[in-house]
Amino acid sequence: MRLFRFLLLIVTFVLSGCMDPVEEQIDHKLPLTERRLAELKSDLDNNQIDNARHIESYAKKLLKNDSQHQQLIELLRLNASAQGQIYQVLVQRLQTVTDRSHLFPSQEVRYQELLDIYQAADPKFFSDALSDPLNVLADLSAGELDRINADSKPQTLAENQAQDFGYAALLIGHPGFGSWQQAGKNQYQWQWFEHSKMLAKSITPASISYRDWAKNRDYSFYADIGRALMTSVFIRAEQQQAELLLGEDGAFAEQRRGDNDLSAVSLVLKGTYHRE
Repeated sequence: MRLFRFLLLIVTFVLSGCMDPVEEQIDHKLPLTERRLAELKSDLDNNQIDNARHIESYAKKLLKNDSQHQQLIELLRLNASAQGQIYQVLVQRLQTVTDRSHLFPSQEVRYQELLDIYQAADPKFFSDALSDPLNVLADLSAGELDRINADSKPQTLAENQAQDFGYAALLIGHPGFGSWQQAGKNQYQWQWFEHSKMLAKSITPASISYRDWAKNRDYSFYADIGRALMTSVFIRAEQQQAELLLGEDGAFAEQRRGDNDLSAVSLVLKGTYHRE
């Protein structure tokens, strides 16, 4: 028995000595990221996230008076909870890191994805990330409710010389709500996910091409601040492939203006825009 234990200790020591240092970092960071996501869920459940509270408040006010957009309001309202698209995307990304490691081109890329998820689950940053669905609700109110963490829609449209694509324009390009799909040679169009298809009714024109959006888009938190942390490595690769195929700089070549009163984490990201 003593000899067996001795041999087991030797094997354990040898294996630990041979472990990839990046794998060690992943093993260390994984439970920390799981805990942070669990804490963020608890914060959402207990109404501790600022913009989640605003989403709930705005949705309640709009539901009293707006019979035309009831389903849309309820969809956006979900993001005040852990059932919302923005939180669920983080959960799905973490599951991929944990259970589908073979999909990553290297352990370094897998580790970076884990770091991005950890930072995206920061409560202050996550609150900022909720400003996109929150401000769709604000725009639905026709000026009755103020945008938060962003200038008013007329201001940003004018400042960025942008096209008004409709109420849901802030969510075009957001990986929580849809994806860019190739629709012919050198052409990509925005397709809403099944659970978000009702947003299509709030977009003009009904079919948005990547080229038109990239050239004429307005400010959004995702596209101009949060993209580095809120985009999985796989979706970022798809974005780069689309831009390469089109032979253009694409939607993220120029940072749009319009952010307001962001958290420190988001301000740091703003300063490193397009260098992620």
